[in-house]
Amino acid sequence: MSPKSRLLSLFDVLGPIMTGPSSSATAGAVKIGRMGKMLLGGQPDEADLYFTETFGCKYRGNATDAAVIGGLMGFAVDSPDIKNAREIAAKKGMKVRIRIKPETASPDSGPKPIAIEMHLRRDADSIHVKGLSIGGSEIVISEVEGFPVNLRGDEEVVLLFSSHDGLEGQIEDLFGKSLLQLECITGEKGFLYVGTLKSPPPAILLERAEMLPGVTRAVYLQNLLGYRLLDSDPLFNNIAGMVALCEREQITMADAAIAYEKKRSGLSEARIRQMAGEIWSVMVESVNQGIKGENAVLSGLVPGDAGSRLALRAKNGQSLSGETIALAAARALACMECDACMGRVVAAPTAGAAGIIPGALMTAAEKLGASERQIVDALLVSAAVGSVIALAAPVSGTMGGCQSEVGVASAMTASALTHLDGGTPSQVAHALAIALKNVLGLVCDPVAGAVEVPCIKRNAMGVANAFVAADMARSGIESAIPADEVILALCNVQKLLPLELRASARGGLGITPTAQRLMAEKMERLRKEIASDA
Repeated sequence: MSPKSRLLSLFDVLGPIMTGPSSSATAGAVKIGRMGKMLLGGQPDEADLYFTETFGCKYRGNATDAAVIGGLMGFAVDSPDIKNAREIAAKKGMKVRIRIKPETASPDSGPKPIAIEMHLRRDADSIHVKGLSIGGSEIVISEVEGFPVNLRGDEEVVLLFSSHDGLEGQIEDLFGKSLLQLECITGEKGFLYVGTLKSPPPAILLERAEMLPGVTRAVYLQNLLGYRLLDSDPLFNNIAGMVALCEREQITMADAAIAYEKKRSGLSEARIRQMAGEIWSVMVESVNQGIKGENAVLSGLVPGDAGSRLALRAKNGQSLSGETIALAAARALACMECDACMGRVVAAPTAGAAGIIPGALMTAAEKLGASERQIVDALLVSAAVGSVIALAAPVSGTMGGCQSEVGVASAMTASALTHLDGGTPSQVAHALAIALKNVLGLVCDPVAGAVEVPCIKRNAMGVANAFVAADMARSGIESAIPADEVILALCNVQKLLPLELRASARGGLGITPTAQRLMAEKMERLRKEIASDA
């Protein structure tokens, strides 16, 4: 994947606002389901969902089946109804069958994204779709009716299925200047024309498209994000470039983040700040919900009251680490407990690291008496840092270990704290470098396949790391290795990290005797649940 194709928006890294527990297995699955609904032309009457053998019963543990079903009904990724999507679909008369497919590749061939296959039927229409959830809620629809495609849900797209080739000229005439790009894909069933549009097409254009020679179906796919890549030439593509821009133009890191997004997506400063403000509001809500200590976590591996317990110790002045760090860690735990019981959170940059930024920033803002505008500025700085990291490195535990989730989130948080405390652009860069160095090699070894153990508690550690890194940078301590070289080191470690330590349940904490017992107990519960649904 080229760097330009990885030019993420600030809101790809600081988002989406979603229902937990997993940005890949839940939010990404909702998006795949929504794409399936659009490809079919409406909510299906019947749906066969295929999961790979290695995913097994674990799809139920992360509510992936409910997420896909919710998407097929048009639910947004943050809908509270996702939790009950199976029951809602049944009441609507949608028949859903879960199928387990054998693996097509060697289990040692490398990390794999979550693969979801759908065969959907509605009245006399049917369609077969293959989708991949590749991390951080990013998706790719890789195949439609046997045609290889690359649909990410981040563009306005029209698909024309036809038995005729050579229709490019007629399609260009029909859609005119609204058509940005057109591709013809040859398959066993004929030809598929994929057009990228500037804006949603009027219904009359789709009707006319279906009158073109050999066209059997015209499908419009809505952009799921609300923003798109308008300019693929980044304002800056590394931390040094971002710092240099700030120093040259005498602007803040927040100003640079806004300028980056304006160039990339064409959003106004007012809209960027509004979106960041909405994200902050959800972060605060997630913390406040989780801190009540009434969290019935999805897999039941932990009690769900760790945040409230630590917060009480901090507020009683009993914390050895000091009230600020302990309270921030408590809030990070609380946010993750909200995530684990399918609450509403912000993936930052993933759901597995959703607690670090809100826990730290909420606490630091109180200590510093920061305004909401200052908090939003700090959020934007963290998002810009995350976007630069994502240019080079996948932000996914499966692809690169927990250093790619909790590690990147901790670096983003260190940059936000440093900026909020009045740090210079150079100090922001040193803070993120120090924080990221401290977690290089952090493995992804979830117990029993859930975003609970050790994920929840690692968020608390990510908070402490971020605070220490920010304090070091603000005191004038510099990273001997520049930030961009630390990011390159992250890429190197990601590639060297064994597959067993990348969310495979074949290494680290995942193979301890206790983990094996918990996995066996969980799988038995899930088998019973699935059997009772059949």
